[in-house]
Amino acid sequence: MTAAPDPRRVLLEELTCYYNIDELPEALALGLVQQADSSAAHVVHVLGYRAVDVVTILLGMSGDRDHALFDPLEAGTLIDWNHDETAWPLFQEIARGMIDGIVARTAA
Repeated sequence: MTAAPDPRRVLLEELTCYYNIDELPEALALGLVQQADSSAAHVVHVLGYRAVDVVTILLGMSGDRDHALFDPLEAGTLIDWNHDETAWPLFQEIARGMIDGIVARTAA
């Protein structure tokens, strides 16, 4: 039996893959809302109904610049999301887009 994917790990992998220092310019060119919606679709595909756990995590991170997941996120993306005043609003936009996309895809 395969263990269910961990929502924190899925979120970190998604953000590290598509919003790292090298990929962020492309995400900005495509539009963060569109890219975040694609990320939301991927998270829902991987986690199914458990994607709502990612919503909870993103809400927590959006409201707490000292959230524990920012350390591994910074290490993986090479972006100081929670302390850089240019990066923080970008993180907020990504989080909102992902939250909206996950909620839209998991609403009953």
